[in-house]
Amino acid sequence: MRGATKRTVGKLIVVVVAVPLVLGGCSSESSDWKDAQNKATPEALQEFLKRHPNGQFRQAATDRIGELAKKACGAADLQSCFDWGVSLRGGARPNGMSSSNDFERAIDPLHKACWGGNQGACSDAAKLLRMGTSTDLEASRALTYECRGGDQNACRMVVTKAKIGCDAAKADACVVLADHLRRGAGISKDEAAARGLYQKACNDAGFEENFWPCLVLSKMWRNGEGGPSNVAEAAKYKGIAETKFSNMMNKAAGLPVGSLRYSIGDLE
Repeated sequence: MRGATKRTVGKLIVVVVAVPLVLGGCSSESSDWKDAQNKATPEALQEFLKRHPNGQFRQAATDRIGELAKKACGAADLQSCFDWGVSLRGGARPNGMSSSNDFERAIDPLHKACWGGNQGACSDAAKLLRMGTSTDLEASRALTYECRGGDQNACRMVVTKAKIGCDAAKADACVVLADHLRRGAGISKDEAAARGLYQKACNDAGFEENFWPCLVLSKMWRNGEGGPSNVAEAAKYKGIAETKFSNMMNKAAGLPVGSLRYSIGDLE
């Protein structure tokens, strides 16, 4: 009987000692979470996740990191665009970001980071497209991102396809070819030829809503790329680009053409 009493007391002591330890752990995590929230930086939140990888605030911390990356991406922080895109596509990154597997939405920030020179974003965008439906369009888009990421073989494949399309009078293919001629990617650099193709696409009636070739053409006239510099011509094509962009935005909003006028920057 006496032995049984000792065992019971021993168990009670263990329970009494263990409860404060558990409560202490919860208190520590709550305190760290409050501190990370107050600092509101990706670094502070990542440090919190390192300390409490399986804690009760894990999802809240990962979601908050994603929100901060999205906001920074909007402010033209290309690394944050990359991180936000990776977060959306559900990729594993050592920064604790959430994963919603939203493939389509992930392309936008990855595109922005890729076109800004982040080769990792180009590679991720290409991988993402190849994970989707295996259509010719998706394959072509993947090649474009791989080319932007420095894969010269991909660049040559893009140029080959673009030449075929442009020879068949497809304005979008001519724009792709012009982009590569202007950069010298997968083909010898030829700014004069690029300018001519942008001109052709800008004036194409069937390509009415695509403002991009007109905008690039404006920049080339302004900077003297592929020919003489002419401020008046640059302004003219900038105006055409803004008209096309405005028409596109009005149509998307269900408004009559000409309802609203939008101003655009270089977007490049």
